[in-house]
Amino acid sequence: MADITSDQIIKRASIHGSKIGDELVFFNHETGKYYGTGPVGAEIWEILETPTSLGQICDRLLEKFDVDRETCEAHVSEFISDMIKSGILDSGT
Repeated sequence: MADITSDQIIKRASIHGSKIGDELVFFNHETGKYYGTGPVGAEIWEILETPTSLGQICDRLLEKFDVDRETCEAHVSEFISDMIKSGILDSGT
């Protein structure tokens, strides 16, 4: 897999998320699977309105949540990797 720490993270055009309260639900019609996120995942989805790097995502999250940068980057990297594997997001340069 590409190095998502420097790549731009991109929403796949065919995937749409719907907010339910402070959470987000996705449906991947290619796989027939539903996915859900909590409030932080929903915030990341909003940040990804434009292609954004992992560092830029963490910069925005650090403004809203009480977390240190190392922890934020580790959790966001794992989340983004899972969403790429699930076909929700893409990474590219």
